[in-house]
Amino acid sequence: MATYEKYIAAIAAVFLLANISHNFLGAGSATVKMPVDFSIRALYYPKIMLPNMHITTRAVLSNKGTQSASFVTYDYRIFDERGAEVYRSPDGSYIQVLPVDTEVSRYISTVMFQKAGKYKVRVTIDSEKQFDETDETNNIYETTITVTDSLPK
Repeated sequence: MATYEKYIAAIAAVFLLANISHNFLGAGSATVKMPVDFSIRALYYPKIMLPNMHITTRAVLSNKGTQSASFVTYDYRIFDERGAEVYRSPDGSYIQVLPVDTEVSRYISTVMFQKAGKYKVRVTIDSEKQFDETDETNNIYETTITVTDSLPK
């Protein structure tokens, strides 16, 4: 075999191994180890929330790490007073970019409540554990909101 044929065969072998490892591991399935630290600082809702009204949630998210992160998943759930789940964000919901050492405000969902009452809200950032963070304990934010039957007088 000529020298250039050996060279081309070596290049083909490298591409073959790269494709095999990519297909074996799966795109996006590996945990990324990087210096990030996500947290949810606050959730904001309208002052007045009534049944059958579209209510948009705004989240303030933070990355106190030293590297920006892309496609950070989150899970947003709402539970009624009995603990039954009444809303869940679609699987694979994500924040496109969380820059380094900053807070960003993002609208994460619009929900319509069927009836008045108190609801427990829970948001988890990096819900699919794609990033190995410096602090995993600050990834969940919980609060209670109230949907009223009528406008205040």
